[in-house]
Amino acid sequence: MAHHPPQTLPHEHSHPDEWHTHSAAEGAPQAEHGAKANPAVLAIITGGFVISVGLTILLSAIYFFHYMTHQRQIKKETTVMSEEYRAYRAQADASLAGYGWADPASGVVRVPITKAMEKVIADYSSPQH
Repeated sequence: MAHHPPQTLPHEHSHPDEWHTHSAAEGAPQAEHGAKANPAVLAIITGGFVISVGLTILLSAIYFFHYMTHQRQIKKETTVMSEEYRAYRAQADASLAGYGWADPASGVVRVPITKAMEKVIADYSSPQH
């Protein structure tokens, strides 16, 4: 089995900066950077997150209730309009399905639409046309 020497780059074995070099005269080891947390800063950051989440929830709730109120109003208007349409449609259906005067002065009568369609089909089915 062949043994290959480790592949390293020259800069991997040199120290990147002076902080990593320690002399014996330093005595105690250096303190860890950022080891002490600042409670005031942590409280401010936590409070900021809590406030921003609370505002997001509040604004979402306001938008939701406004949107739902608007949708209910549209549904109510549509329902009212549909009642008017149903009354109009019932009158039109009664007019199409029954006999009556279309113009009494000229003697024109109204016949049910099904009877009128049957008459038109019979007229066009006759050999005279």
